[in-house]
Amino acid sequence: MDQYYIPPAGYSTNPTTGTQMYVSQEDYDANVRNTQALYNWFCNWLNGMDFENMTEMEKAKEIQKVLAQGINIAGEMAYTRNAQYSVLIDKQGMCAEYAMTALSLAKAIGLKSAVSGSGSHAVYYIQVDGKAYFGQNNVLNLNIPTTDNVYFSE
Repeated sequence: MDQYYIPPAGYSTNPTTGTQMYVSQEDYDANVRNTQALYNWFCNWLNGMDFENMTEMEKAKEIQKVLAQGINIAGEMAYTRNAQYSVLIDKQGMCAEYAMTALSLAKAIGLKSAVSGSGSHAVYYIQVDGKAYFGQNNVLNLNIPTTDNVYFSE
């Protein structure tokens, strides 16, 4: 949720992309509600564990539990949806939504992560104790490290 931008109602310019947009009051109010719901979800999740004293594998297992609660739905991702909201609040999502959510969860808990894919499918990787573990949709495989070459950025 870092650098998240909620455009104000009316005409405005996105500070990141520079594009102009019009946002209705109804859409603005929905954005605020959704953002607050996500903020509350992350606070409750992080406050529900002692992640500062957990091993990397214990942290990854917490991410695994969260993702496993969702349902993978087929089709194309709707660009009007918030990926993290779909997976964490609505408990369903497309592959790209799961991948972006996995990255957000990993970042929040202090693990490195990466996404790989194209417009039709995306997968994610979580680094645990220097090894990459593969995930796709609502399944993060922590049984054996992947043999894929994965680049994790700092």
